[in-house]
Amino acid sequence: SQPRKQTWPVFVGNVSFDTTEAEVAALFEKTEGLLLFRLATERNGISRGFGFAEFDSAEHALKAVKEVNETEIRGRRLRLRWGESAPSKSAEVDLELRKLGVAPPNGQTAPKSSVDTSGICAKVPVAFGDFP
Repeated sequence: SQPRKQTWPVFVGNVSFDTTEAEVAALFEKTEGLLLFRLATERNGISRGFGFAEFDSAEHALKAVKEVNETEIRGRRLRLRWGESAPSKSAEVDLELRKLGVAPPNGQTAPKSSVDTSGICAKVPVAFGDFP
């Protein structure tokens, strides 16, 4: 089998429970490099209020965070954070994430992308503090 392609995950939180995966994915249409968006759901298909977007590069993920973070959808402002399982990023990207306030604070952990292909999350993301 071929090795898995390297991706840069972005956690998308504060998603209204009645918002669909397609509605959130549409917010990323103008950004480059989106490979996948999955809304995390319970086994019965009900939304868990968060999801993960995966990008083909750190630069594309950063651009998406800048453009989509705080976007309001169905009365809630989305909160985007850099995924913990993202490959190494450049010092420049790290600085930009910290300026935006979307990098995990020191000593705390951002959510890991654990979405399987059926869209059901295998793990609950680790909380890393209140959103600003």
